[in-house]
Amino acid sequence: MQVETVIKKEPAPGRTRRNDPAALRSRLLDVAGKIAIDKGVASVTLDAVAQGAGVSKGGLLHHFKGKRALLDAMFDRILAWLEKRIAVFAKEDTDAFGRFTRAYLMTVTHVDVGASEENRLFGVLSLAMTTDMGLRSRWQEWIKDQMALYGEMADSPELWIVQYAADGLWLADLTEGMVFAPAFRERMVSRLVEMTRASAYRQENGDGRAVFAGEAKRQNKKGKPKSKT
Repeated sequence: MQVETVIKKEPAPGRTRRNDPAALRSRLLDVAGKIAIDKGVASVTLDAVAQGAGVSKGGLLHHFKGKRALLDAMFDRILAWLEKRIAVFAKEDTDAFGRFTRAYLMTVTHVDVGASEENRLFGVLSLAMTTDMGLRSRWQEWIKDQMALYGEMADSPELWIVQYAADGLWLADLTEGMVFAPAFRERMVSRLVEMTRASAYRQENGDGRAVFAGEAKRQNKKGKPKSKT
């Protein structure tokens, strides 16, 4: 995945930009991102991006074979930005178990949608995933890759629950849904963090499989015979 700055200051037009393919590609993505933020993803057309970047449509197609390729590149760019933010939280986390899920939770629940153009673009593309199967598939693969990168268990219901809860809080922020008092919201996030801790799990039957303590208690309770009264 190519790591690029999502939005840059608009460079002065001139020969240097046109003679630098990497700079032009970045410029095209800058313009596409700004259009998406201002008017929505549906308005990101090849003609609009080419015009905004001051290049011909043919020049744009030299870098992106179509709108799908352009949207995918925009999405990859914002995912690279998101990876950097996640890495900051992960670096400070000394507990390897559930590290990615905690970092993901802290990242998406502490994004100020209006704080920067990167944040706004992340919000726009997040909402676009609800109707764009291509972006949605890309997101799903990215989540799996990140979990594998951090050595996270993909078969842990609790870690998935926390990730989906984080997505719900992020969606509420984007759509200005349920508004919680800051202290209550932090309590919610703290509870979710607790669900990801290694201390909340135990090893069962020596097979190395981590089982959530709450689940283990339920299993033990089911296995005990009912007392006769």
